[in-house]
Amino acid sequence: MQTDTLEIRPDIRAGLHALAEKTHRAEADMLNEALSIFLERERQAIARTQSESYQSTQALIDHIKNRRVSRDIGDFDIREAIEEGRD
Repeated sequence: MQTDTLEIRPDIRAGLHALAEKTHRAEADMLNEALSIFLERERQAIARTQSESYQSTQALIDHIKNRRVSRDIGDFDIREAIEEGRD
């Protein structure tokens, strides 16, 4: 395994050290686990934003915003705009 040097904030370092002592685990193992979880969470977040469902929702939001601007009125009926977006 490759060894890398990372700069860790002192407060995080202290928390990591304390937790490692209490759990009798190696700090490196805990960091690797934390980074693995973080990377997976970020990958999932990116996948969600690129999904068809997200794109459809975003298109509907854009449509509603455009209708609101084009109507130039004070009252805006969100239900009506959603129904029109389904057509």
